Amino acid sequence: MKDTKFYRQRNKKVQLKLHKLNVHQDKPHDMTAYGGLALVHQLARKVQFTRHINEHVNVLKIRQGYGESDHLFHLLSVLFAGASCVEDLSQLQDDIAYKKLLGVKSVTDPTTMGDFMRRFERGDLNDLKRGMWGMRREAWKKLSRKKRRWASLDLDSKICPIYGNKKEGADFSYQGSFSYHPEMVSLAETGEWLDVINRSGNKTSGDKAAYLLRRTLPPVKEYFDSVCVRGDTKYGRGDVLTISADHDAYVCVGWKTAPILVTLAENISRKEWTLLERKKKPSHCMTKPKSRKKKRNLRRMKARKRGYTDKRLKKEWVAEFPYCPTYKGKPLPKMYRMIVVRKQIEVAGKTGLFDEYRYRFILTDLPERDLNKLIRYAYKRSNQENLIEQGKNGVSAFKMPTGQLLANEVWMTVAMLAQNFKSYLCLLALGEDKINWEWKRFRFNFMYFVARVTKAGRQVHLWLDPGHLSAAKIRRGLILLGAGST
Repeated sequence: MKDTKFYRQRNKKVQLKLHKLNVHQDKPHDMTAYGGLALVHQLARKVQFTRHINEHVNVLKIRQGYGESDHLFHLLSVLFAGASCVEDLSQLQDDIAYKKLLGVKSVTDPTTMGDFMRRFERGDLNDLKRGMWGMRREAWKKLSRKKRRWASLDLDSKICPIYGNKKEGADFSYQGSFSYHPEMVSLAETGEWLDVINRSGNKTSGDKAAYLLRRTLPPVKEYFDSVCVRGDTKYGRGDVLTISADHDAYVCVGWKTAPILVTLAENISRKEWTLLERKKKPSHCMTKPKSRKKKRNLRRMKARKRGYTDKRLKKEWVAEFPYCPTYKGKPLPKMYRMIVVRKQIEVAGKTGLFDEYRYRFILTDLPERDLNKLIRYAYKRSNQENLIEQGKNGVSAFKMPTGQLLANEVWMTVAMLAQNFKSYLCLLALGEDKINWEWKRFRFNFMYFVARVTKAGRQVHLWLDPGHLSAAKIRRGLILLGAGST
Protein backbone atom coordinates (compact mmCIF):
# COMPACT_ATOMS: atom_id res chain seq x y z
CA MET A 1 0.00 0.00 0.00
CA LYS A 2 2.85 2.36 0.87
CA ASP A 3 4.64 1.49 -2.35
CA THR A 4 1.57 2.34 -4.40
CA LYS A 5 1.20 5.71 -2.65
CA PHE A 6 4.87 6.52 -3.20
CA TYR A 7 4.56 5.58 -6.87
CA ARG A 8 1.56 7.90 -7.33
CA GLN A 9 3.31 10.79 -5.63
CA ARG A 10 6.43 10.29 -7.71
CA ASN A 11 4.51 10.21 -10.99
CA LYS A 12 2.23 13.09 -10.13
CA LYS A 13 2.09 15.76 -12.81
CA VAL A 14 4.00 18.89 -11.88
CA GLN A 15 2.48 22.07 -13.22
CA LEU A 16 4.61 25.00 -14.28
CA LYS A 17 3.64 28.05 -12.25
CA LEU A 18 3.83 31.31 -14.17
CA HIS A 19 3.41 34.02 -11.60
CA LYS A 20 2.20 37.47 -12.38
CA LEU A 21 5.06 39.98 -12.45
CA ASN A 22 5.16 43.51 -11.13
CA VAL A 23 7.29 45.76 -13.34
CA HIS A 24 9.24 48.68 -11.89
CA GLN A 25 11.51 51.16 -13.64
CA ASP A 26 14.82 51.52 -11.81
CA LYS A 27 17.33 54.34 -11.96
CA PRO A 28 20.47 53.93 -14.11
CA HIS A 29 23.20 52.07 -12.25
CA ASP A 30 26.68 50.71 -12.86
CA MET A 31 25.72 47.20 -14.05
CA THR A 32 26.55 45.86 -17.52
CA ALA A 33 25.55 42.74 -19.40
CA TYR A 34 28.89 42.67 -21.25
CA GLY A 35 31.25 42.07 -18.35
CA GLY A 36 33.66 40.22 -20.61
CA LEU A 37 34.66 43.51 -22.25
CA ALA A 38 36.90 43.95 -19.21
CA LEU A 39 39.09 41.20 -20.72
CA VAL A 40 39.29 43.16 -23.97
CA HIS A 41 40.13 46.31 -22.02
CA GLN A 42 42.97 44.62 -20.11
CA LEU A 43 44.37 43.01 -23.27
CA ALA A 44 44.33 46.39 -25.02
CA ARG A 45 46.44 47.77 -22.15
CA LYS A 46 48.77 44.76 -22.42
CA VAL A 47 49.46 45.24 -26.15
CA GLN A 48 49.43 49.07 -25.88
CA PHE A 49 46.47 49.56 -28.20
CA THR A 50 46.12 53.32 -27.64
CA ARG A 51 49.80 54.12 -28.21
CA HIS A 52 50.16 52.12 -31.43
CA ILE A 53 46.95 53.48 -32.96
CA ASN A 54 47.62 57.11 -32.07
CA GLU A 55 51.21 56.91 -33.34
CA HIS A 56 50.29 55.56 -36.77
CA VAL A 57 46.71 56.58 -37.60
CA ASN A 58 46.05 60.24 -38.39
CA VAL A 59 42.60 60.62 -39.97
CA LEU A 60 40.75 63.24 -37.92
CA LYS A 61 41.44 66.90 -38.62
CA ILE A 62 39.99 68.12 -35.32
CA ARG A 63 40.01 66.09 -32.11
CA GLN A 64 37.46 67.36 -29.62
CA GLY A 65 38.34 65.03 -26.77
CA TYR A 66 38.23 61.93 -29.00
CA GLY A 67 41.02 60.33 -31.00
CA GLU A 68 41.29 57.59 -33.58
CA SER A 69 41.96 55.02 -30.86
CA ASP A 70 38.65 55.88 -29.14
CA HIS A 71 36.57 55.27 -32.26
CA LEU A 72 38.40 52.07 -33.19
CA PHE A 73 38.20 50.62 -29.68
CA HIS A 74 34.44 51.28 -29.47
CA LEU A 75 34.04 49.46 -32.80
CA LEU A 76 36.25 46.62 -31.57
CA SER A 77 34.23 46.33 -28.34
CA VAL A 78 30.85 46.20 -30.05
CA LEU A 79 32.13 43.49 -32.42
CA PHE A 80 33.13 41.46 -29.36
CA ALA A 81 29.63 42.01 -28.01
CA GLY A 82 28.12 40.49 -31.17
CA ALA A 83 27.47 43.44 -33.50
CA SER A 84 26.70 42.84 -37.16
CA CYS A 85 26.33 46.43 -38.40
CA VAL A 86 27.39 49.97 -37.52
CA GLU A 87 24.00 50.73 -35.94
CA ASP A 88 24.72 48.18 -33.19
CA LEU A 89 27.00 50.74 -31.56
CA SER A 90 23.85 52.01 -29.88
CA GLN A 91 24.10 48.93 -27.60
CA LEU A 92 27.00 50.58 -25.77
CA GLN A 93 25.83 54.20 -25.90
CA ASP A 94 23.58 53.82 -22.86
CA ASP A 95 25.84 51.36 -21.00
CA ILE A 96 27.03 53.44 -18.03
CA ALA A 97 29.26 50.67 -16.68
CA TYR A 98 31.10 50.32 -20.00
CA LYS A 99 31.77 54.05 -20.14
CA LYS A 100 32.94 54.00 -16.52
CA LEU A 101 35.25 51.10 -17.32
CA LEU A 102 36.95 53.08 -20.10
CA GLY A 103 36.75 56.43 -18.37
CA VAL A 104 34.84 58.11 -21.23
CA LYS A 105 31.73 60.26 -21.20
CA SER A 106 30.15 58.96 -24.39
CA VAL A 107 30.44 56.28 -27.07
CA THR A 108 30.77 56.99 -30.77
CA ASP A 109 27.43 57.41 -32.51
CA PRO A 110 26.74 55.08 -35.48
CA THR A 111 26.53 57.99 -37.93
CA THR A 112 29.82 59.37 -36.63
CA MET A 113 31.43 55.95 -36.98
CA GLY A 114 30.27 55.69 -40.60
CA ASP A 115 31.77 59.11 -41.35
CA PHE A 116 35.00 58.10 -39.58
CA MET A 117 35.41 54.95 -41.70
CA ARG A 118 34.75 56.86 -44.92
CA ARG A 119 37.64 59.21 -44.14
CA PHE A 120 40.21 56.45 -44.63
CA GLU A 121 42.33 56.38 -47.76
CA ARG A 122 44.75 53.65 -48.84
CA GLY A 123 47.67 55.27 -46.99
CA ASP A 124 45.58 55.60 -43.81
CA LEU A 125 44.64 51.93 -44.03
CA ASN A 126 48.30 50.95 -44.33
CA ASP A 127 49.03 53.09 -41.26
CA LEU A 128 46.26 51.29 -39.36
CA LYS A 129 47.75 47.93 -40.29
CA ARG A 130 51.19 49.11 -39.12
CA GLY A 131 49.65 49.93 -35.76
CA MET A 132 48.12 46.46 -35.67
CA TRP A 133 51.53 44.96 -36.38
CA GLY A 134 52.86 46.85 -33.36
CA MET A 135 50.18 45.26 -31.17
CA ARG A 136 50.88 41.87 -32.74
CA ARG A 137 54.57 42.15 -31.82
CA GLU A 138 53.64 42.99 -28.23
CA ALA A 139 51.53 39.82 -28.06
CA TRP A 140 54.13 37.62 -29.79
CA LYS A 141 56.75 38.71 -27.24
CA LYS A 142 54.69 36.93 -24.59
CA LEU A 143 54.72 33.61 -26.50
CA SER A 144 57.13 30.90 -25.42
CA ARG A 145 60.14 29.99 -27.52
CA LYS A 146 58.55 26.65 -28.42
CA LYS A 147 55.52 28.36 -29.97
CA ARG A 148 57.72 30.53 -32.16
CA ARG A 149 59.62 27.76 -33.89
CA TRP A 150 57.24 27.30 -36.83
CA ALA A 151 54.71 29.51 -38.62
CA SER A 152 52.29 28.46 -41.38
CA LEU A 153 50.92 31.29 -43.52
CA ASP A 154 47.67 30.30 -45.24
CA LEU A 155 46.44 32.22 -48.28
CA ASP A 156 42.81 32.30 -49.34
CA SER A 157 40.03 34.53 -50.65
CA LYS A 158 36.27 34.76 -50.33
CA ILE A 159 33.48 36.05 -52.52
CA CYS A 160 31.14 38.32 -50.54
CA PRO A 161 27.84 38.95 -52.36
CA ILE A 162 26.18 42.29 -51.66
CA TYR A 163 22.56 43.35 -52.02
CA GLY A 164 22.93 47.02 -52.90
CA ASN A 165 23.24 48.55 -56.34
CA LYS A 166 25.49 51.47 -55.43
CA LYS A 167 28.41 49.79 -53.67
CA GLU A 168 31.66 51.35 -54.83
CA GLY A 169 34.17 48.88 -56.25
CA ALA A 170 31.75 45.94 -56.45
CA ASP A 171 31.57 43.85 -59.62
CA PHE A 172 30.24 40.56 -60.97
CA SER A 173 32.15 37.47 -59.83
CA TYR A 174 32.61 34.21 -61.75
CA GLN A 175 29.52 32.95 -59.87
CA GLY A 176 27.46 35.76 -61.40
CA SER A 177 26.81 37.60 -58.13
CA PHE A 178 27.45 41.33 -57.60
CA SER A 179 30.10 41.14 -54.92
CA TYR A 180 33.44 41.96 -53.37
CA HIS A 181 36.33 39.49 -53.40
CA PRO A 182 38.71 40.10 -50.45
CA GLU A 183 41.99 38.23 -50.22
CA MET A 184 43.63 37.42 -46.91
CA VAL A 185 46.53 35.68 -45.18
CA SER A 186 46.36 34.04 -41.74
CA LEU A 187 48.69 32.39 -39.23
CA ALA A 188 47.56 28.82 -38.59
CA GLU A 189 49.36 28.22 -35.28
CA THR A 190 47.67 31.12 -33.45
CA GLY A 191 44.43 31.33 -35.45
CA GLU A 192 44.87 35.03 -36.27
CA TRP A 193 44.59 37.12 -39.42
CA LEU A 194 47.76 38.88 -40.57
CA ASP A 195 46.54 40.95 -43.50
CA VAL A 196 43.50 41.46 -45.71
CA ILE A 197 42.77 43.52 -48.79
CA ASN A 198 39.36 44.25 -50.29
CA ARG A 199 38.93 43.87 -54.05
CA SER A 200 36.25 43.92 -56.73
CA GLY A 201 34.25 40.78 -57.32
CA ASN A 202 35.71 40.16 -60.79
CA LYS A 203 39.28 39.79 -59.48
CA THR A 204 40.84 36.33 -59.58
CA SER A 205 42.17 34.48 -56.56
CA GLY A 206 45.90 34.86 -56.10
CA ASP A 207 46.54 38.10 -57.97
CA LYS A 208 47.33 39.91 -54.67
CA ALA A 209 49.08 36.97 -52.99
CA ALA A 210 52.58 38.27 -53.72
CA TYR A 211 51.59 41.72 -52.44
CA LEU A 212 50.32 40.26 -49.15
CA LEU A 213 53.39 38.05 -48.72
CA ARG A 214 55.74 40.96 -49.41
CA ARG A 215 54.14 42.83 -46.49
CA THR A 216 53.74 39.85 -44.17
CA LEU A 217 56.84 37.68 -44.46
CA PRO A 218 59.51 40.13 -43.11
CA PRO A 219 57.83 40.79 -39.71
CA VAL A 220 56.89 37.13 -39.30
CA LYS A 221 60.49 36.05 -39.96
CA GLU A 222 61.61 38.31 -37.11
CA TYR A 223 59.73 36.28 -34.49
CA PHE A 224 59.49 32.77 -35.95
CA ASP A 225 62.39 30.49 -36.79
CA SER A 226 60.83 28.83 -39.86
CA VAL A 227 57.95 29.95 -42.06
CA CYS A 228 55.96 27.99 -44.64
CA VAL A 229 53.46 29.41 -47.15
CA ARG A 230 50.42 27.24 -47.91
CA GLY A 231 47.59 27.61 -50.40
CA ASP A 232 45.38 25.79 -52.86
CA THR A 233 45.93 25.51 -56.61
CA LYS A 234 45.07 29.20 -57.12
CA TYR A 235 48.25 30.08 -55.24
CA GLY A 236 50.52 27.71 -57.12
CA ARG A 237 52.05 30.67 -58.97
CA GLY A 238 55.53 31.76 -59.92
CA ASP A 239 55.33 35.08 -58.06
CA VAL A 240 54.37 33.30 -54.81
CA LEU A 241 57.34 30.93 -55.19
CA THR A 242 59.70 33.82 -55.96
CA ILE A 243 58.64 35.96 -52.99
CA SER A 244 58.86 32.95 -50.65
CA ALA A 245 62.35 32.07 -51.89
CA ASP A 246 63.54 35.68 -51.50
CA HIS A 247 62.53 35.60 -47.80
CA ASP A 248 63.85 32.06 -47.11
CA ALA A 249 60.35 30.67 -46.55
CA TYR A 250 59.17 27.19 -47.46
CA VAL A 251 56.18 26.63 -49.73
CA CYS A 252 53.52 23.93 -49.78
CA VAL A 253 50.91 24.82 -52.39
CA GLY A 254 48.54 22.96 -54.63
CA TRP A 255 49.44 22.75 -58.31
CA LYS A 256 47.05 22.67 -61.24
CA THR A 257 46.65 19.33 -62.94
CA ALA A 258 48.21 19.47 -66.42
CA PRO A 259 48.56 16.72 -69.05
CA ILE A 260 52.36 16.77 -68.78
CA LEU A 261 52.16 16.24 -65.01
CA VAL A 262 49.71 13.37 -65.45
CA THR A 263 52.11 11.77 -67.93
CA LEU A 264 55.01 12.10 -65.49
CA ALA A 265 52.87 10.61 -62.72
CA GLU A 266 51.85 7.64 -64.86
CA ASN A 267 55.51 6.92 -65.68
CA ILE A 268 56.36 6.46 -61.99
CA SER A 269 57.20 2.82 -61.28
CA ARG A 270 54.94 0.76 -59.02
CA LYS A 271 57.67 0.35 -56.40
CA GLU A 272 57.76 4.09 -55.74
CA TRP A 273 54.06 4.34 -54.87
CA THR A 274 53.18 3.99 -51.18
CA LEU A 275 49.72 3.63 -49.69
CA LEU A 276 48.42 6.88 -48.23
CA GLU A 277 47.16 6.40 -44.70
CA ARG A 278 44.60 8.87 -43.46
CA LYS A 279 44.98 9.72 -39.78
CA LYS A 280 41.84 8.78 -37.86
CA LYS A 281 40.26 11.29 -35.53
CA PRO A 282 41.02 10.51 -31.87
CA SER A 283 38.14 9.27 -29.78
CA HIS A 284 37.06 11.46 -26.86
CA CYS A 285 35.97 8.41 -24.82
CA MET A 286 38.34 7.16 -22.14
CA THR A 287 37.10 3.60 -22.59
CA LYS A 288 36.88 1.66 -25.81
CA PRO A 289 33.51 2.43 -27.42
CA LYS A 290 31.16 -0.41 -28.26
CA SER A 291 31.03 -1.44 -31.88
CA ARG A 292 27.80 -0.42 -33.55
CA LYS A 293 26.13 -1.82 -36.58
CA LYS A 294 26.58 0.48 -39.52
CA LYS A 295 23.46 1.94 -41.06
CA ARG A 296 22.67 1.53 -44.69
CA ASN A 297 23.91 4.24 -47.04
CA LEU A 298 20.53 5.35 -48.39
CA ARG A 299 22.04 7.98 -50.64
CA ARG A 300 24.19 5.44 -52.46
CA MET A 301 21.34 2.94 -52.72
CA LYS A 302 18.96 5.45 -54.28
CA ALA A 303 21.63 6.82 -56.63
CA ARG A 304 22.42 3.37 -57.98
CA LYS A 305 18.75 2.38 -58.17
CA ARG A 306 17.92 5.40 -60.32
CA GLY A 307 20.95 5.01 -62.55
CA TYR A 308 22.81 8.07 -61.30
CA THR A 309 26.59 8.15 -61.37
CA ASP A 310 27.84 7.41 -57.85
CA LYS A 311 31.53 7.80 -56.99
CA ARG A 312 33.37 6.47 -53.94
CA LEU A 313 37.02 6.79 -52.98
CA LYS A 314 38.57 3.36 -52.52
CA LYS A 315 42.33 3.85 -52.07
CA GLU A 316 45.03 6.49 -52.32
CA TRP A 317 48.72 6.23 -53.12
CA VAL A 318 51.44 8.87 -52.92
CA ALA A 319 54.75 9.38 -54.70
CA GLU A 320 57.04 12.23 -55.74
CA PHE A 321 59.38 13.42 -58.47
CA PRO A 322 61.58 16.55 -58.89
CA TYR A 323 60.04 19.44 -60.76
CA CYS A 324 61.19 22.90 -61.81
CA PRO A 325 58.29 25.33 -62.51
CA THR A 326 58.54 28.31 -64.82
CA TYR A 327 57.73 31.97 -64.20
CA LYS A 328 57.30 34.49 -67.03
CA GLY A 329 58.51 31.90 -69.52
CA LYS A 330 61.75 31.16 -67.64
CA PRO A 331 62.50 28.24 -65.30
CA LEU A 332 63.00 29.11 -61.66
CA PRO A 333 66.55 28.65 -60.31
CA LYS A 334 65.36 26.27 -57.61
CA MET A 335 64.26 22.64 -57.90
CA TYR A 336 61.08 21.63 -56.02
CA ARG A 337 59.41 18.38 -55.02
CA MET A 338 56.17 17.48 -56.78
CA ILE A 339 54.05 15.29 -54.49
CA VAL A 340 51.51 13.19 -56.40
CA VAL A 341 48.38 11.73 -54.82
CA ARG A 342 46.81 8.97 -56.91
CA LYS A 343 43.15 8.34 -56.12
CA GLN A 344 41.31 5.15 -57.05
CA ILE A 345 37.62 5.97 -57.41
CA GLU A 346 34.84 3.42 -57.76
CA VAL A 347 32.21 4.63 -60.23
CA ALA A 348 28.73 3.10 -60.30
CA GLY A 349 26.50 4.13 -63.19
CA LYS A 350 24.31 2.85 -65.97
CA THR A 351 27.20 0.94 -67.50
CA GLY A 352 27.96 -0.95 -64.26
CA LEU A 353 30.92 -0.76 -61.90
CA PHE A 354 34.37 0.38 -62.96
CA ASP A 355 37.36 2.23 -61.46
CA GLU A 356 38.96 5.46 -62.56
CA TYR A 357 42.14 7.16 -61.38
CA ARG A 358 42.69 10.83 -60.63
CA TYR A 359 45.78 12.75 -59.67
CA ARG A 360 46.33 15.65 -57.29
CA PHE A 361 49.61 17.58 -57.17
CA ILE A 362 51.31 19.49 -54.35
CA LEU A 363 54.48 21.53 -54.92
CA THR A 364 56.79 21.92 -51.94
CA ASP A 365 60.39 22.35 -50.87
CA LEU A 366 59.93 21.07 -47.31
CA PRO A 367 62.70 18.65 -46.24
CA GLU A 368 60.29 16.18 -44.57
CA ARG A 369 60.83 12.71 -46.04
CA ASP A 370 57.61 11.06 -44.79
CA LEU A 371 55.08 11.69 -47.57
CA ASN A 372 52.12 10.87 -45.33
CA LYS A 373 53.11 13.65 -42.94
CA LEU A 374 53.59 16.05 -45.84
CA ILE A 375 50.11 15.34 -47.18
CA ARG A 376 48.54 15.80 -43.74
CA TYR A 377 50.38 19.09 -43.27
CA ALA A 378 49.28 20.34 -46.69
CA TYR A 379 45.64 19.42 -46.06
CA LYS A 380 45.62 21.19 -42.69
CA ARG A 381 45.31 24.36 -44.73
CA SER A 382 41.61 23.57 -44.97
CA ASN A 383 41.24 24.69 -41.34
CA GLN A 384 41.40 28.24 -42.70
CA GLU A 385 37.88 27.68 -44.03
CA ASN A 386 36.72 27.49 -40.41
CA LEU A 387 38.54 30.74 -39.70
CA ILE A 388 36.80 32.39 -42.65
CA GLU A 389 33.43 31.04 -41.51
CA GLN A 390 33.96 32.50 -38.03
CA GLY A 391 35.01 35.78 -39.61
CA LYS A 392 31.73 35.77 -41.52
CA ASN A 393 29.29 34.61 -38.84
CA GLY A 394 31.25 35.36 -35.68
CA VAL A 395 32.41 38.96 -36.10
CA SER A 396 30.51 39.85 -39.33
CA ALA A 397 33.75 40.73 -41.11
CA PHE A 398 32.21 40.38 -44.57
CA LYS A 399 29.00 42.34 -44.03
CA MET A 400 30.28 45.34 -46.05
CA PRO A 401 28.10 47.87 -44.15
CA THR A 402 29.11 51.02 -46.06
CA GLY A 403 28.99 52.05 -49.70
CA GLN A 404 32.73 52.57 -50.22
CA LEU A 405 35.43 50.03 -50.97
CA LEU A 406 38.02 51.30 -48.47
CA ALA A 407 35.47 51.97 -45.72
CA ASN A 408 34.37 48.36 -45.95
CA GLU A 409 38.01 47.31 -45.71
CA VAL A 410 38.31 49.34 -42.48
CA TRP A 411 35.33 47.42 -41.05
CA MET A 412 36.90 44.16 -42.20
CA THR A 413 40.29 45.06 -40.70
CA VAL A 414 38.82 45.90 -37.27
CA ALA A 415 36.80 42.66 -37.37
CA MET A 416 40.02 40.77 -38.08
CA LEU A 417 41.59 42.57 -35.11
CA ALA A 418 38.72 41.29 -32.96
CA GLN A 419 39.51 37.76 -34.13
CA ASN A 420 43.17 38.32 -33.25
CA PHE A 421 42.28 39.66 -29.79
CA LYS A 422 40.26 36.49 -29.17
CA SER A 423 43.32 34.40 -30.06
CA TYR A 424 45.57 36.50 -27.81
CA LEU A 425 43.13 36.13 -24.92
CA CYS A 426 43.22 32.37 -25.31
CA LEU A 427 47.01 32.21 -25.65
CA LEU A 428 47.86 34.59 -22.81
CA ALA A 429 45.01 34.24 -20.31
CA LEU A 430 42.16 31.79 -20.94
CA GLY A 431 43.88 28.68 -22.29
CA GLU A 432 45.07 27.49 -25.71
CA ASP A 433 42.31 24.88 -25.95
CA LYS A 434 39.80 27.68 -26.53
CA ILE A 435 41.42 29.07 -29.70
CA ASN A 436 39.21 26.95 -31.97
CA TRP A 437 36.02 27.76 -30.08
CA GLU A 438 33.25 29.29 -32.13
CA TRP A 439 32.39 32.89 -31.32
CA LYS A 440 28.98 31.90 -30.02
CA ARG A 441 30.46 29.56 -27.42
CA PHE A 442 33.22 32.05 -26.55
CA ARG A 443 30.73 34.87 -25.95
CA PHE A 444 28.44 32.78 -23.77
CA ASN A 445 31.41 31.76 -21.61
CA PHE A 446 33.51 34.93 -21.43
CA MET A 447 31.56 37.93 -22.78
CA TYR A 448 27.93 37.70 -21.70
CA PHE A 449 27.84 37.94 -17.92
CA VAL A 450 26.62 40.56 -15.48
CA ALA A 451 29.29 42.68 -13.80
CA ARG A 452 29.32 45.88 -11.76
CA VAL A 453 31.82 48.69 -12.30
CA THR A 454 32.60 51.22 -9.60
CA LYS A 455 35.22 53.92 -9.08
CA ALA A 456 36.85 54.56 -5.72
CA GLY A 457 40.22 55.93 -4.73
CA ARG A 458 41.10 56.86 -8.34
CA GLN A 459 40.76 53.20 -9.29
CA VAL A 460 38.21 51.24 -11.29
CA HIS A 461 36.78 48.15 -9.59
CA LEU A 462 35.06 45.29 -11.41
CA TRP A 463 32.66 43.12 -9.38
CA LEU A 464 32.05 39.71 -10.99
CA ASP A 465 28.98 37.55 -10.57
CA PRO A 466 30.24 34.38 -8.81
CA GLY A 467 27.30 32.40 -10.16
CA HIS A 468 28.55 32.54 -13.76
CA LEU A 469 29.91 29.21 -15.04
CA SER A 470 33.27 30.77 -16.07
CA ALA A 471 33.66 33.31 -13.26
CA ALA A 472 36.82 31.66 -11.89
CA LYS A 473 38.46 31.48 -15.34
CA ILE A 474 37.58 35.11 -16.07
CA ARG A 475 39.04 36.26 -12.76
CA ARG A 476 42.22 34.29 -13.37
CA GLY A 477 42.49 35.65 -16.92
CA LEU A 478 42.13 39.24 -15.76
CA ILE A 479 44.88 38.71 -13.18
CA LEU A 480 47.19 37.21 -15.83
CA LEU A 481 46.58 40.29 -18.01
CA GLY A 482 47.69 42.62 -15.23
CA ALA A 483 44.53 43.39 -13.27
CA GLY A 484 44.69 43.70 -9.49
CA SER A 485 42.79 41.34 -7.20
CA THR A 486 41.34 41.44 -3.70
